[in-house]
Amino acid sequence: MVPPTLLESLDSDIRSIAEKVISNKRISVDDGIALFKSNNLALLGVLATMVRLRNNEKKVFFNRNFHIEPTNICIYNCEFWSYKKPAHSPDSWDYSPQEMLDIVKSFDNKPVTEVHIVGGVHPAHDLHYYGEVLRMIKNHRPELHIKAFSAIELDYMIKNAGMNLPDGLAALK
Repeated sequence: MVPPTLLESLDSDIRSIAEKVISNKRISVDDGIALFKSNNLALLGVLATMVRLRNNEKKVFFNRNFHIEPTNICIYNCEFWSYKKPAHSPDSWDYSPQEMLDIVKSFDNKPVTEVHIVGGVHPAHDLHYYGEVLRMIKNHRPELHIKAFSAIELDYMIKNAGMNLPDGLAALK
């Protein structure tokens, strides 16, 4: 339940969107963007909880995943990531597509639902390289959900393939 005082404190546009959610009406993309831009974390939390409980009651869902870090070779030198080795460093690694598929195969007959692929921004690997990896994984285990690549990885691999973002994302799908 949304406290009436919370609704009363909202500007009319945001209140209108909140009322749609409360009434179980679908919101538009523009409504979602307006909620995001409102920075009203309390309201977002209340509305999200309301929708979650409406749709899933008190059930909780999770997945079982494993990670593949294709490489720690990276063109950037971020302190946040462990992927920051130059190409010729003795501490660097760069798995081939077959080695990544072998990692996936090592989870055969295990109750995993997802593979998470994220690593360094390799100077020589583009969208076509990683697209082949995704294709190999899907051919081997079609039911396995693939969660892959950070925004910075996607940006580089798509540009490195000479493509724009929409076309590159479509090609990966």
